[in-house]
Amino acid sequence: MDSHAVVIGAGMAGLAAARVLSDRYSRVTVLDRDELPAGSRPRRGVPQSSAPHILLVAGREELSTLFPGLSEELVEAGGSRFDTGLGLCTYRLGRRWPQEPTGMDLVSVSRPQLEAALRRRVTALPGVIVRDQVAVSGLTSATAGPESSAGDPASRASDPTGDPAGRAGDPAGVSVGRAGDPAGRAGDPAGASVGVTGVILDNGEVLHADLVVDGTGRGARSDRWLSELGLSSPAQLEVKVGVAYSTRIYRRRPDDLPGWDAAFVLPTAPEQRMSGLVLPIEDDRWLIAIGGWHLSDPPTDPESLERHARELPDPIVAEVMSRAEPLGDPAVFRFPSSRRRLFEQLESPPAGYVALGDAVCSFNPIYGQGMTCAAMSAVALGAALDQHGGRASTAMARAYYARVAEIVQVPWQFAVGGDFVYPQTTGPRPRGIALRNWYSRRIAYASQIDAEVNRTFVRVQHLVDPPSVLTRPGFALRVLRKARERLRS
Repeated sequence: MDSHAVVIGAGMAGLAAARVLSDRYSRVTVLDRDELPAGSRPRRGVPQSSAPHILLVAGREELSTLFPGLSEELVEAGGSRFDTGLGLCTYRLGRRWPQEPTGMDLVSVSRPQLEAALRRRVTALPGVIVRDQVAVSGLTSATAGPESSAGDPASRASDPTGDPAGRAGDPAGVSVGRAGDPAGRAGDPAGASVGVTGVILDNGEVLHADLVVDGTGRGARSDRWLSELGLSSPAQLEVKVGVAYSTRIYRRRPDDLPGWDAAFVLPTAPEQRMSGLVLPIEDDRWLIAIGGWHLSDPPTDPESLERHARELPDPIVAEVMSRAEPLGDPAVFRFPSSRRRLFEQLESPPAGYVALGDAVCSFNPIYGQGMTCAAMSAVALGAALDQHGGRASTAMARAYYARVAEIVQVPWQFAVGGDFVYPQTTGPRPRGIALRNWYSRRIAYASQIDAEVNRTFVRVQHLVDPPSVLTRPGFALRVLRKARERLRS
């Protein structure tokens, strides 16, 4: 039986979703408004693509399952693979972490390189079409029973030919065109709900679909699209962090960073606000970023970038910059707030539609959690579809959003907890944040002198292990004992 899924957005979230859906739909169409590059160039629709991106270990493992051999392919293309304890020099709370193995490997490449590798894989999948330079302007809809799929043939808002000229013959109770057209709603059967049946492109073309996945990122227009369907938009949490950072590319040589593969300098909050990051990327280059929280004037020129690097609490970033040859001017990025949209609280999410990635939760980029949560959410979508017989029903959407809420909860608490150390941060505070931040700092102190504590903490940070391992009595006692020892030293 012919089945069709439409994915809006060819970024990391959309590409991971397309790979998952290719196993479950006979046709998958990926849409993006950008002109997608043939290689690994930054693109306009991803303004942060020149900024550092970290794929946490859990995200790398999920993507490697979806795309076998991905890590090896990235390394062959010039990426760097290293243990986070042996290769990443980390400074925080007044000292560097000791160079001890954690068993957690990072693969460091640029965001365009990673996206290009996934895009090549997805484009080669049977039944998948990637269309660029097309924009979605709205959704089509139909009424459906509580547990039915809006994309089922009986309820599709479509002429079977897909010809927009056939709209006049659509069945009663169906709206095609702008999703907000109320025509036919008065006759909806009891217990019926509005479901999504496709998308409208900005040229007027209608693509009918059994499932529409919104992977358009932080700037998603789904609130408007859902309101046009007569549906409530999800509630939203917003935490204003005022993050700004500047990045610059440098030529990489073996002696630029002796003994290490990368470096990360973090501030001791709230007294300090600036951080620095040095990452190796393909083509023998360094990607260096300087930034922090609640910055109104991030460095915008080479001189101020170098000055801010020298003012960091550890000299390692400034030392690399002094040795390496710059290959371009600094680029400035701003991230005013973290946002989380609570789709899991919708009483009746529409059949035939789900949001994914930054369209659900957009994290402070300093913590490097976004791509990993997007990959894990794509896998969760496949599991929810399998659980509900492949039908994109309201029940499936509800199960999917419940799982996504579990996925983003831990990184959201980590990120927001760290952000609220600064008194300038505003927004809804999670319960127990003061105690959680106090204990998190004790874990950090203990991990600086105890390799086992550090390995456990890193596994949780990389979303490999649940945070519950950090509160086991034996571990907690060890943390408190080692933290006191570290503070005395």
